[in-house]
Amino acid sequence: MGHLPLLFGAKAQESYHTRSWAGENMNVSPTRLCDSCGKDAGTSRPVLKTLPNGKQKEVLACRDCRGHYDSVQFLRIRLDTFPYILNPRPSFWDNGLFVRGLFDGEQATLIERVSLDDSPLMEDFEVVLEAFVAKHRLEETTLQYTVRFLSSAYGYLTHFRDNYTAQDLCREDFLVPGGTIDAPFIDFEQRWGWSLLIFSDEKFVYVLTHRETESVVCYFPAFRDYEQNIWFKIEKSRYYSQWEKALQLCHAWRRKFL
Repeated sequence: MGHLPLLFGAKAQESYHTRSWAGENMNVSPTRLCDSCGKDAGTSRPVLKTLPNGKQKEVLACRDCRGHYDSVQFLRIRLDTFPYILNPRPSFWDNGLFVRGLFDGEQATLIERVSLDDSPLMEDFEVVLEAFVAKHRLEETTLQYTVRFLSSAYGYLTHFRDNYTAQDLCREDFLVPGGTIDAPFIDFEQRWGWSLLIFSDEKFVYVLTHRETESVVCYFPAFRDYEQNIWFKIEKSRYYSQWEKALQLCHAWRRKFL
């Protein structure tokens, strides 16, 4: 296949999943005081305070007082192993190289440094549904399972921004994300500079995206400024069989729990 241009036509525009950040609440934190000494807790993460009834409550504590509290533990729960709890989370994989210039106005070009033929083949690719919840909230929280792409050998590959929960997969009009080179599937989030492309040829499905970090904040960025640091391919038959497995799992879960 070699180096191929990605030309986005009118059909591609229909694949966009966009969200505008205008009008969202910009959370402004009140004074963060330590639960123990009353001093400024700074940017410390919440800790757990045990109440007289035995339950635990999230509070803030400064660096000097944190040792008197328990840490918040998060659980990773996979829908296909419920009720088994998996912890810790796998690592996040990337290709180790940022690629700039994937987007260019209404057209997009896969720059010459990236060859689709050389994209890593994820032989153990899985479509999994997972929920993450603080351990102390497990009994009072309704679990929200969301789709992630996973490789046992590499770790987390990518995920979707919106509308890929177990409930969404049970909808009659749900479509497995996919497209062609001329009209790829695009998951795009404007505020944080998130972009995910999925397209296929006769043999493989190609995925291009990037791993988000806390330091990446892009308000109204131009497409051409996005950096891609994750690209891989999956055998087309495995890609769709994994989605079919996930769909069957979601419908079975719905019949049992909803």
